[in-house]
Amino acid sequence: MTVTTQFTSGEQARFTNARLCSLTVSKTVAGNMGDVTARFPFTLALTRNGEAYTGQIEAPEGVNWTPTGEGTYTFTLSHSEEFTLIIPGGVDYAITEAAPEDYEVSVSVTDAEGAEVANAAQAPDVQGSMDGDRRVDFTNTREGVVPTAAETPAALPAFGIGALALTGLAVLAIAKRRKKKEV
Repeated sequence: MTVTTQFTSGEQARFTNARLCSLTVSKTVAGNMGDVTARFPFTLALTRNGEAYTGQIEAPEGVNWTPTGEGTYTFTLSHSEEFTLIIPGGVDYAITEAAPEDYEVSVSVTDAEGAEVANAAQAPDVQGSMDGDRRVDFTNTREGVVPTAAETPAALPAFGIGALALTGLAVLAIAKRRKKKEV
């Protein structure tokens, strides 16, 4: 909570309280084909009363964070990364992930007690109001068929047969040459 003191005439004090809330954003990459080294791009837009929120928002050290306009920021996260912002209460947020098409995106939004915030997430977009602490967890899942020895391309058996035939011809040629020398 922030308290601002402002003195007016007559030695009276006026106090303005602003509640500060935390917004934590995290990334998880899942699935047998998920790339845990990839960096996924996000956009965060902050508004208050329908106007861009232009107050000072600072990302923690080490976060790839770029202001891109009034109340708009871009950042990237990879697997197991997260950060927390401190945002004044009453500010609305919208987070959009620009996930690659080959990933399925799911999002979970929870409050300070871990209870899911109803109707807050419609992957890959999240919208809400900072009327309390929020945690936004993005999960990108990519599944695929991992090639195994049992799943060999059709050309591979043909190559093996061709190699076997060439070996057989070489053995026959050597045997024929030895026979000629004996005669």
